[in-house]
Amino acid sequence: MEDLPLLLGLLAESLTTPTFPADEVEKLRAQLLTGLAIRAQDTMDLASMAFERMLFENHPYGRPSDGFIETIQSITRKDMQEFHRLHFGPKGMVVAIVGRSSLKKLLKRWSASSGIGMFQVRLESRNYLRTSRLRKRSNIITR
Repeated sequence: MEDLPLLLGLLAESLTTPTFPADEVEKLRAQLLTGLAIRAQDTMDLASMAFERMLFENHPYGRPSDGFIETIQSITRKDMQEFHRLHFGPKGMVVAIVGRSSLKKLLKRWSASSGIGMFQVRLESRNYLRTSRLRKRSNIITR
């Protein structure tokens, strides 16, 4: 719990004002391209990709999750910013917190560190271990 304010602040920052530093984007691009070059030499990976492409045809499961050399080379920082703008952020976000925590404290800390307004709160309690006396609680916070 001692790092919770830092964690919430970083989460809020990444949701609202990501920077996508050019040097970090290029470092990640180089790492991905290296991985793809290694994948291209691995017959088991190639066979798996061919099988998934055949099995799933035009479905996303038929494409490798780490992409292709052409797609990694062509994506731009602006593409990433636009994708983030369209698909990430606090609107519709669900935060699941599992364990012993005070919901009021968490909401107060989130509001203080994020600057992202009020949240609609829905509590769900579930007993995941039926034979145990320990009951796990999940606090679900949605915007």
